[in-house]
Amino acid sequence: MNAEKNQLHFLFRKPKLPVIVCIDQDITAVKTLQKLANILLDLKIIEASKIIIIDLTGEEFWFNYEYSVLSPGFAYKKWTKKKIIEIYNRGHKEEQMTYSTASISNKRFDKLIIEICDLLLARDEV
Repeated sequence: MNAEKNQLHFLFRKPKLPVIVCIDQDITAVKTLQKLANILLDLKIIEASKIIIIDLTGEEFWFNYEYSVLSPGFAYKKWTKKKIIEIYNRGHKEEQMTYSTASISNKRFDKLIIEICDLLLARDEV
């Protein structure tokens, strides 16, 4: 077990903010590394928990609970716009609007991530 359990470490590079955080079926957004560290380090990990962090560029990050390390993932090189919209729509609550997949080819990737993060943050404030 890591002696510095209360500190988040990064392997290779830090994620570009804001990020989308998916823990099992729960989805949220984070705009600061401190908030991301708070969420990840406060987790009570169960073996079955699936943690996915998607940064502004669409790159997936993996969190190693034992060593408190966040690193770029290797399964998906980059997430697609459609896949990100699907994960958002799947995790939305009934009172929340779904995000349309129409005309996503005209939308810049970083703008899409920012819009979805803003929607998630607005939902979490309520």
